[in-house]
Amino acid sequence: MTTLLLFIIFLLFIVIIVLYSNNKKTTQVLKEKEYNCDFFFNSSLEGIIVWDKHKTIVSANKTFLKLTGYNSDEIYGKNVFDFVDPKDYDNFQSKIFEHKSNEHELYFIRKDGTDFLAKVSKNIYPQNDTTSDIWFITDLSTIKQKEIELEKLNRELEKKINEAVQENREKDRSIIEKSRLAQLGEMISMIAHQWRQPLTAISATCNNIILQTMMDKKLQEEEVRKELELVTGYTKYLSDTIDDFRNFFKKNKFKEKTTIDKIINDTLYIISSTIENHNITLTTSLNASVEIETYTGEIKQVILSIIKNAQDALRLNNIKNAEIRIDTYTHTDYVELIISDNAKGIPINILDRIFEPYFSTKKELDGTGLGLYMSKIIVEKNCDGKLFATNKNDGAVFFLQLPINNN
Repeated sequence: MTTLLLFIIFLLFIVIIVLYSNNKKTTQVLKEKEYNCDFFFNSSLEGIIVWDKHKTIVSANKTFLKLTGYNSDEIYGKNVFDFVDPKDYDNFQSKIFEHKSNEHELYFIRKDGTDFLAKVSKNIYPQNDTTSDIWFITDLSTIKQKEIELEKLNRELEKKINEAVQENREKDRSIIEKSRLAQLGEMISMIAHQWRQPLTAISATCNNIILQTMMDKKLQEEEVRKELELVTGYTKYLSDTIDDFRNFFKKNKFKEKTTIDKIINDTLYIISSTIENHNITLTTSLNASVEIETYTGEIKQVILSIIKNAQDALRLNNIKNAEIRIDTYTHTDYVELIISDNAKGIPINILDRIFEPYFSTKKELDGTGLGLYMSKIIVEKNCDGKLFATNKNDGAVFFLQLPINNN
């Protein structure tokens, strides 16, 4: 009997020890969970408040206290309405308490009397036989301020962009005007060259008639008629030259059907005598009779500009046996014009810059640096084509490509 009693007491002792150990472990686990919950509760970047069915705040994290400027003693036990701006009461009541929305923007009142806009996200927290509401509060005042600053920045940026666009338009107008003046100068120079020979002939014919008159030599009617016919022919040539130049530099308002070969022939009629006068051999091989639709006058100006560049390069480099070659080809969907020379080529370090505005290597010839820039704009923006350059063994090569079917 005594042994049985001792055994029972021993068993009870073991049970007590086990229960105590389990209770200690449970208490430790609960403490750890409570610590973790408290850590995450107070580490949240959002303000968090918990209030019961009486709308009384029972808990608030550190973020909410920091947002409002209160301490925990000033928060706990207070009605949640005490911290909401009165002007938001109706929205607060309808949106939050009547469960019409789980998210809403509200103005909260700080301890110093100022308010701030916040986004409120609501969740229900079941607790024993009742429930509590949890609010997650995100301060929007900083975000709104950033939005205002961003909007202001966007307005300023838009203003600067508009100003820059306007400035570029003014620069483009200036560039176009200077290019026109440069072309006008070239036109006058070519007119002077074209007119020199017929004017000399007219002068010689008139001087011949005057000289014979001064020598009291009677002029036969047929002889006078022939001399006057010569003068008439020369003056007609001068008049035709004016018309040719005027048509050459006339701006086309509409695209017209033509061929690249015809455009080249019209251009060479204007400039060929100038090329020959500088002892430059001009060789052509035209193989593009297919019809295209383009701005004829503008393409003529591009060709003229490229040929003039080649002519100037040959002069500056004192090239013997100077030559400019013009070739045309027909491809599947475009025609190609190739203008080459033997003026030693474009230096590699500037090859990528020759189409930039105001970039010129012809300082000795008062180059404006606008010819190739405007040519690039005409071909690629106005005529939907391509214009580029490269070097060959003894000179530069320019490629001009225009679409065949440009509808």
